[in-house]
Order: sequence, then C-alpha cells, then structure tokens
Amino acid sequence: MKRIALFLVFTSLVAGVANAVPTTVESKLGDPGPGPLPFDRSSVYFFTTLGWTHTVTFSPQPDPTATLQIDSAFLQIRADLLNSTVPVTGDGIALGNMTTSPSWYTTQFNLTGTQLDALQDGQLAVVFNASNDDGFNLDWSKLSVTYEWISPPEPPVDPVVPVPGAVALAGIGTGLVGWLKRRWSL
Repeated sequence: MKRIALFLVFTSLVAGVANAVPTTVESKLGDPGPGPLPFDRSSVYFFTTLGWTHTVTFSPQPDPTATLQIDSAFLQIRADLLNSTVPVTGDGIALGNMTTSPSWYTTQFNLTGTQLDALQDGQLAVVFNASNDDGFNLDWSKLSVTYEWISPPEPPVDPVVPVPGAVALAGIGTGLVGWLKRRWSL
C-alpha cells in the first residue's frame, strides 16, 4: 500500500514539472544597418549617459496557477572606441562595466539573482553611463531571456482503501457463489 501511495505522489510531481518547456525570447536594437538612436554607427557621442529599454514578450500563461520562472538571461552591447570604463545598469541594478576597446567589441553581461527578478515585467531599462568617455559609437544591443511557465504539481490522489465491511461482504458473496456452484444450483 505504501508503494502505491509513493508511486502516485512521484508521478504527480513528475507530471507537474514535465509541462515546463524552456523558451528563449530576444529583443535587439540596432544592427543590421543604422538603427534608431543611440544605435546609429555614424553618430559619435561625447561625455554622455545614454538609456534605452529592451522589451520581450512572454507566451501567454498556460493556466491561472502557473508562475513565470526566468532561467537565464544576458545582455550584449556592441560599441566602438571606448577609452574608459563604462558602467552599465539594468533597471537600476549594476550589470558590470563595458570592455574598453580600440575598435568594435561586444561585451556580454550575464544576468543573475535580482537582475533576473527585474525581468518579470518583460522589460529591461538599460543605462550606459559614458560620462567620462571622450567619444564612442554604439552599434547594437541585444537582450536574450530563457524562461518557462511552471505549474504546481497536482495534489496526490489518496489510494482507495475498501471499508472492512465491504471486504467481509465480498468474501461472503464469493463463498456463497462457490457453495452454490458445488451444489449445482447455479
């Protein structure tokens, strides 16, 4: 009996997790070609702070009890002629510094912890603080988010245990049928 109950609990837990399928969505601003400002390769910025917002769209919630779980995310920014350390924030949370480069270079920021929590609304407000840099270009910025909808596991089903009276009644009925068969009455 314990084995049956454990089996039912295990299968219901596995069924709750099995419906989660990781999905990746992306938001890219700029490239290919001249993009909207600030992602215009021909524009050179001097001693300034720039900001933009990435927006990703998650698939519809499969059921009302499902919760959004963001597994991983990263932000990439491609810039040119960075002569100083340029801090980058997302939703007010520090992501790191851009890599200084003499020519076009892509820096990737892997988002973790509270940075992932900030993506629950599907938006990331990026601030590129190059107020100490004496001239740079931006090519593009890309946000990639991998997520899944997690449904809670179904509650375990209690095994049906017959009442002792039902077991006794079934035994009496089986015995009566056997007795009638032996007497050739049935």
